[in-house]
Amino acid sequence: MRLLRNLLHRAAKPHEADDDAPSAKPRKGRAATRPVAVSESLALFRDDPVAFVAHALPNAGAPYPKQTEMMRLAANERRVSVVGCNASGKDWTLARLILWWVETRPRAKVVVIAPTQRQIER
Repeated sequence: MRLLRNLLHRAAKPHEADDDAPSAKPRKGRAATRPVAVSESLALFRDDPVAFVAHALPNAGAPYPKQTEMMRLAANERRVSVVGCNASGKDWTLARLILWWVETRPRAKVVVIAPTQRQIER
Protein backbone atom coordinates (compact mmCIF):
# COMPACT_ATOMS: atom_id res chain seq x y z
CA MET A 1 0.00 0.00 0.00
CA ARG A 2 3.03 2.25 0.08
CA LEU A 3 3.14 2.56 -3.69
CA LEU A 4 3.20 6.35 -3.70
CA ARG A 5 6.33 6.49 -1.58
CA ASN A 6 8.12 4.44 -4.20
CA LEU A 7 6.78 6.58 -7.03
CA LEU A 8 7.81 9.88 -5.47
CA HIS A 9 11.43 8.73 -4.90
CA ARG A 10 11.89 10.87 -1.81
CA ALA A 11 13.89 10.13 1.29
CA ALA A 12 11.77 9.18 4.25
CA LYS A 13 11.71 11.73 7.03
CA PRO A 14 9.30 11.82 10.00
CA HIS A 15 6.76 14.63 10.15
CA GLU A 16 7.58 17.07 12.98
CA ALA A 17 4.03 17.38 14.37
CA ASP A 18 3.00 13.78 13.88
CA ASP A 19 0.43 12.95 16.55
CA ASP A 20 -0.02 9.46 15.04
CA ALA A 21 3.64 8.57 15.49
CA PRO A 22 4.34 5.48 17.56
CA SER A 23 5.60 6.00 21.08
CA ALA A 24 9.09 4.94 22.06
CA LYS A 25 7.67 2.36 24.47
CA PRO A 26 6.12 -0.66 22.70
CA ARG A 27 2.58 -1.68 23.62
CA LYS A 28 2.14 -4.54 26.02
CA GLY A 29 2.35 -7.90 24.28
CA ARG A 30 3.88 -6.55 21.09
CA ALA A 31 7.43 -6.76 19.86
CA ALA A 32 9.42 -3.55 19.68
CA THR A 33 9.25 -2.02 16.22
CA ARG A 34 11.11 0.83 14.65
CA PRO A 35 9.19 4.05 13.93
CA VAL A 36 7.64 4.37 10.48
CA ALA A 37 8.44 7.61 8.69
CA VAL A 38 6.33 9.48 6.19
CA SER A 39 8.33 10.83 3.29
CA GLU A 40 8.85 14.58 3.30
CA SER A 41 6.84 15.08 0.12
CA LEU A 42 3.85 13.13 1.45
CA ALA A 43 3.99 14.99 4.79
CA LEU A 44 3.20 18.17 2.84
CA PHE A 45 -0.23 16.72 2.03
CA ARG A 46 -1.13 15.67 5.56
CA ASP A 47 -3.91 18.28 5.84
CA ASP A 48 -4.80 18.66 2.16
CA PRO A 49 -6.32 15.64 0.41
CA VAL A 50 -7.25 17.70 -2.66
CA ALA A 51 -3.62 18.63 -3.30
CA PHE A 52 -2.62 15.01 -2.60
CA VAL A 53 -4.98 13.75 -5.31
CA ALA A 54 -3.76 16.38 -7.79
CA HIS A 55 -0.07 15.70 -7.12
CA ALA A 56 0.09 11.98 -6.41
CA LEU A 57 -2.71 10.79 -8.73
CA PRO A 58 -2.66 13.16 -11.71
CA ASN A 59 -4.07 10.52 -14.10
CA ALA A 60 -7.03 9.78 -11.80
CA GLY A 61 -8.87 12.86 -12.97
CA ALA A 62 -9.66 16.08 -11.15
CA PRO A 63 -12.39 16.07 -8.51
CA TYR A 64 -15.65 17.90 -9.15
CA PRO A 65 -16.45 20.87 -6.85
CA LYS A 66 -18.67 18.73 -4.58
CA GLN A 67 -15.99 16.05 -4.37
CA THR A 68 -13.45 18.72 -3.42
CA GLU A 69 -15.85 19.93 -0.74
CA MET A 70 -16.24 16.37 0.60
CA MET A 71 -12.45 15.92 0.74
CA ARG A 72 -11.88 19.20 2.56
CA LEU A 73 -14.63 18.38 5.07
CA ALA A 74 -13.12 14.95 5.71
CA ALA A 75 -9.74 16.57 6.37
CA ASN A 76 -11.15 19.10 8.82
CA GLU A 77 -14.01 17.30 10.58
CA ARG A 78 -14.05 14.22 12.77
CA ARG A 79 -17.21 12.80 11.15
CA VAL A 80 -18.68 13.47 7.74
CA SER A 81 -21.85 12.05 6.25
CA VAL A 82 -22.57 12.34 2.53
CA VAL A 83 -25.91 11.68 0.90
CA GLY A 84 -26.11 11.70 -2.88
CA CYS A 85 -27.65 10.07 -5.90
CA ASN A 86 -26.23 7.01 -7.66
CA ALA A 87 -23.03 7.56 -9.66
CA SER A 88 -22.33 10.97 -8.13
CA GLY A 89 -18.68 10.21 -7.29
CA LYS A 90 -18.98 9.31 -3.61
CA ASP A 91 -17.00 6.07 -3.99
CA TRP A 92 -14.37 7.78 -6.18
CA THR A 93 -13.88 10.39 -3.47
CA LEU A 94 -13.81 7.86 -0.65
CA ALA A 95 -11.19 5.72 -2.42
CA ARG A 96 -8.90 8.72 -2.78
CA LEU A 97 -9.52 9.81 0.81
CA ILE A 98 -8.56 6.34 2.05
CA LEU A 99 -5.36 6.42 -0.01
CA TRP A 100 -4.56 9.94 1.25
CA TRP A 101 -5.11 8.89 4.88
CA VAL A 102 -3.01 5.72 4.64
CA GLU A 103 -0.14 7.40 2.78
CA THR A 104 0.15 10.49 5.02
CA ARG A 105 -0.11 8.83 8.42
CA PRO A 106 2.32 6.21 9.72
CA ARG A 107 0.71 2.95 10.77
CA ALA A 108 -2.73 4.12 9.65
CA LYS A 109 -5.50 1.56 9.34
CA VAL A 110 -8.79 1.98 7.53
CA VAL A 111 -11.90 -0.13 7.99
CA VAL A 112 -14.44 0.02 5.18
CA ILE A 113 -17.96 -1.29 5.80
CA ALA A 114 -21.05 -1.48 3.65
CA PRO A 115 -24.48 -3.12 3.83
CA THR A 116 -23.54 -5.83 1.31
CA GLN A 117 -20.36 -7.67 0.31
CA ARG A 118 -20.88 -6.59 -3.31
CA GLN A 119 -20.55 -2.94 -2.31
CA ILE A 120 -17.29 -3.56 -0.49
CA GLU A 121 -15.78 -5.43 -3.45
CA ARG A 122 -16.38 -2.55 -5.86
